[in-house]
Amino acid sequence: EQVQKCIKEYGLEEIVKYIGWITGEKKIELLNKSDVYILPSYSEGLPISILEAMSYKLPIISTNVGGIPEVVFNDQNGYLITPGDQPALKICIDKVLISETLRKKMGENSYTLSQKHFPYEIEQKLTTIYTELLKKLKVYDDYLSLQEKINSKMSEKLTQKKLLSLDKALRE
Repeated sequence: EQVQKCIKEYGLEEIVKYIGWITGEKKIELLNKSDVYILPSYSEGLPISILEAMSYKLPIISTNVGGIPEVVFNDQNGYLITPGDQPALKICIDKVLISETLRKKMGENSYTLSQKHFPYEIEQKLTTIYTELLKKLKVYDDYLSLQEKINSKMSEKLTQKKLLSLDKALRE
């Protein structure tokens, strides 16, 4: 209610919409329609919402708190400001909204930077870490042997299921 009141009080209804908490299809729709993602937090870790916005090729305007400076870089994929610095926030918003070229360049950079945080990339990094750990513990060969046995058993079961399905189909 307080946010809606401020929007109305300052006559921003035409350019600012406060929607509240969103998920699913609505979130996807809004990220696709957005020109910039703004998160002027006073305290954060590394917000997933910033990584999501980056994956939608959005420039980011946020604060230099928590893990945000690890993914948002001034003049590269957005701007970082000091929490509570409203004049700086306005300047950054103006820069991004005035220049479509800047918006697109920063959005592309956001997307490129976000890729290393995609699930596939994380899976690859974890696999490397665990493989190195297993090798150091000298159990890597045992692990591979066990993995081969599991794969062999799974393959056997799949083959048996296929044969049973084929047998059943032939009987019908």
